[in-house]
Amino acid sequence: MLEHELDEPVGHCRLGDPVGLEPARLAGHAGNVEAATPGDDGVVGVSQRSRPETDEVVEHRLAQQLDGVACEEEGHLVAGVDGRLSDEEAEGRPGRVLGAVRHVDEDLRHARIVDQPPYGYLAETLGSTRIQLCGRVTVELEGRRVEDDLPGRQGRILFVYLATHRSRPSTRDELLEAVWPGGASTDALSPLLSRLRRVVPIDGRGTVQLALPADAWIDLEAATEALHRAESAIAREAWEEAWGPARVPQHVCARGFLPGEDAPWIDELRRRVEDLYLRSLELVARAGAGIGGAELDTAERAARRLVELAPYRESGYRALMETLARRGNSAEALVVYDALRTRLREELGTAPSAPTQQLHRKLLG
Repeated sequence: MLEHELDEPVGHCRLGDPVGLEPARLAGHAGNVEAATPGDDGVVGVSQRSRPETDEVVEHRLAQQLDGVACEEEGHLVAGVDGRLSDEEAEGRPGRVLGAVRHVDEDLRHARIVDQPPYGYLAETLGSTRIQLCGRVTVELEGRRVEDDLPGRQGRILFVYLATHRSRPSTRDELLEAVWPGGASTDALSPLLSRLRRVVPIDGRGTVQLALPADAWIDLEAATEALHRAESAIAREAWEEAWGPARVPQHVCARGFLPGEDAPWIDELRRRVEDLYLRSLELVARAGAGIGGAELDTAERAARRLVELAPYRESGYRALMETLARRGNSAEALVVYDALRTRLREELGTAPSAPTQQLHRKLLG
């Protein structure tokens, strides 16, 4: 992947608005879409391309979108950028971007947060149904924004629960516990569910299930798919192939899951989102170190962030040591090892693992 592919401007948008790709950039995607005049949202149709781009290229472009947009915490204008944001900004400020990840090989569709059918191509899903669950919840149904129509805080929680469990029907008792942990009258659910039905498509009465289109895109699902693609590429030492997919969960999951809300199912999903974020940081660090060059800066920032968030995760220290060594700072890499060794000895009474010690010996020459 070339650096300039991540540095293209993505234009302006408001808080929570999906980013419309420019016509020239849309033209690179597969799909039988006829040319059309740009609408109010700036998204236009594109002509058919005889040679569709690879999944990795599309995921690179999604990572570019995620890189290029950040927003104010309280919901004011999102600044358009002429280049990508720094990783510190992207990790500290919740971006409001919804894109699409292309179909992922069946052998990678495992251990996901939500099980569902494969996702459609980017050009086929732009302007359809896209849902963002990390950070501020945003909902676009067939091109129409409806998150402000959700029936209050409890309606938002009910919608998010149905979205994260959309692969199966949910019982009313289950929904009652999801919205009112600890118990509430069964009569409280029916009015809330009725109001939610007016906003989003819901099937069933005794059991309830969100009825989204087959090509619906949800950020958590896309982040999980991209992470597994990146992990597969890293295992094959295909660094460039891993780079774009690894950036998707990094930026999606950095926003957190339903901040300020508490319930057993929310806590469980929040832990999974945090784990996705940590794993993505390691993947970004390893891929960047493998690519080298300008990506070593990003690799070092990701590795340092991982060490900060997970101080007992030795893989983060190894990623940082390897990156520093690639930059010609072997002495600094040895300092990182010494800090880990001291921490483990003083706080846990143990020593670094064999892979970490092996890397240390390699750095010593």
